Amino acid sequence: MGETAIAIGLHFNKQIIDLRIPTEVSIEHLKLLLAQALATKKINLPTNFNLEIINKPLRLSERKLLRDYPIGDGDQLRIISTESLKEQME
Repeated sequence: MGETAIAIGLHFNKQIIDLRIPTEVSIEHLKLLLAQALATKKINLPTNFNLEIINKPLRLSERKLLRDYPIGDGDQLRIISTESLKEQME
């Protein structure tokens, strides 16, 4: 059986936050958990954002579990505001 949690670096607003996250949750639920946990540290994530894995050509699907991806300890995730994405496309 694989790990039930992994240690990652979360890149947001020019900082890297070291976190331990569960692997048995959907990407959609993980985003909610991240927003709630970081809010307790006075770090407010955008209302709408995507998660991107740095240095791995993977696209994360909201409904898939994190464990379904080849992600492990030390991997780096980035918060991408969907508002920023819209601006880049215009």
